[in-house]
Amino acid sequence: MNVSKSNWVNPYGTDDAPPMSLRYLNEFVGKLQCASHLLQLQIFPDAKEISESMGLFNAARRFLDLDDADDSVDGIVVVGDGSTPRTAAMFAYRTKGWTCYSVDPEMRLSTDAERVPWDGIQKVVPIRAKIEDIQIHLRRAIVVLVHAHVTLDQALASVHADTIVGVVTVPCCNWYGNQEQLFQRHPDIVYDDYSILSDHREVRLWRHNAGIDSVGLNQSTKAMTGCVVKSFVSPQDSIDAKSAALQLLHDDTLVKMVRGSIGTSELWGPLLSILTPLLVLRDNLRIGVLGDASKEFTSHFHQANNVGGGTTLIESFQLNGQYDLVLDLGMLHECMYLIESRVSSALVLKLCQSFQSTLTNPNGVFVCVTPRRKLKGTSYFANPQLKWRLESHSVGTSFVLVCRQQAPKPTAPSRDQVLADLNAVATNFPDQAAPRVSTYY
Repeated sequence: MNVSKSNWVNPYGTDDAPPMSLRYLNEFVGKLQCASHLLQLQIFPDAKEISESMGLFNAARRFLDLDDADDSVDGIVVVGDGSTPRTAAMFAYRTKGWTCYSVDPEMRLSTDAERVPWDGIQKVVPIRAKIEDIQIHLRRAIVVLVHAHVTLDQALASVHADTIVGVVTVPCCNWYGNQEQLFQRHPDIVYDDYSILSDHREVRLWRHNAGIDSVGLNQSTKAMTGCVVKSFVSPQDSIDAKSAALQLLHDDTLVKMVRGSIGTSELWGPLLSILTPLLVLRDNLRIGVLGDASKEFTSHFHQANNVGGGTTLIESFQLNGQYDLVLDLGMLHECMYLIESRVSSALVLKLCQSFQSTLTNPNGVFVCVTPRRKLKGTSYFANPQLKWRLESHSVGTSFVLVCRQQAPKPTAPSRDQVLADLNAVATNFPDQAAPRVSTYY
C-alpha cells in the first residue's frame, strides 16, 4: 500500500507501477551532445539530480511551446535549483532564444577568492536569493519549480510577464498541497515519471492555453515512456481510499496470521511458563491462537499437565470469537516483512484493536511472541490509543509481550480534597457546635 501526500492518484486504482527507468541517464550519456559540457561545469552532484533536471526538461519540451523565443525578453525561471544552476543550465544548453534564471538562496556564486566552474555560462543567470525577494520582468516566461519550498503564488508573484507560457513543478516534502492550483484550476496534466530517480517524482504542468491534447495523454509516445498519468481525488475521497486500503491490508494480514504456522517449538516450554499465571483467570478459558494452523502448539498445550486447571478451549483465532486470551505465536513478526514501513504502525494498531474487540473478559490478555524490540514502542503496542499495560519477557532472542488493559485510575479523593470538604462542613455549624478539624502529620 502506498500512502501518498498527493491528492493525485493512479486512475486505475492500483499501486502497480513501471519499474524505475534509466531512460534519462541513458539519454544523457549516450545521446546528449552537451552532456560533457554539463559535467565539466560540476553542477550535478549525483545521478538523481541529472534525472530530475532531465525530467523537467522532458515535460517542457513535450507540452510547452519552446519555439520563437528571444533571449533578450523571454526567460525560463527555475525556482529552487539548489546550490548550482543545474536545471537552468540544462534548459539553456537545450533550447534556443531563452535566458534561464536559476534562483535559490543557497546558490553558489563566484567571489574574489574563488571562481565557480559555471561562472559565465551563456544564457544562464544564477541568482542567490529567495524568489519572493526578487522581481523578474519578461515578455514570455516559463516557470519551473524543482522541489521548491514555496507556493505557486509566491513564485508567480515575482515573475512579471506578458505571457506565462507554462508552469512545471515537481513538489516535495509537505508542499504537494501548496502547489495544487494555478490560474484558478488544477494542472493540465499530472503524472509520475519513473525515470526521475527520486521518491518525489510527480510532475505537474499548466499551459497558458488550458488542456492537453490526446497525443499528450498517449503514454505509448516515446516522450511519455515510464510515465503514469494520474487523476485528482478530493482530500476526503483520498482519506476514504486510504482507509479502505488499510482495511483491505488488515483483512489480508489477519488471514495470513490465522492460516500460518510457526514452528519454533523450542519456545513453547518457556512460553507456557509465562502463560500459566494468566490461565487462572477463570474456568472454561477460551484462547484464540494465531500462527498454529498445523495445530502443533495446540497439541503441545493439551499435553502440558492441564495448565491452569479446569477446561480450556484453544482454537484458531476468529474475528467474531470471544476470548480470554489471544496468542500470536510469531505471525505478526513474519507478516511485517511484507508490509511497507510507512504503514506498519497504522496496520498494527488496527490489528490490535481487532484483537481487543474479541477479549470479552475485563482481564483479557493479548500475548505476542516476537523478536522485534520495536513492537514495545509507542508506535506499536504501547500506543496510547490501545490503553495497554505492557510486560516484556525475554525468551532466547525473542520477547513474549503481554498486553493487558490498564487498571482504571483511582477515584478516591485526595487528602487536600477531604480536608477542604471537612472544613466546608465545619463552617455550616454554629460556633459552639462546630467540630474541630485537625491535621496530623
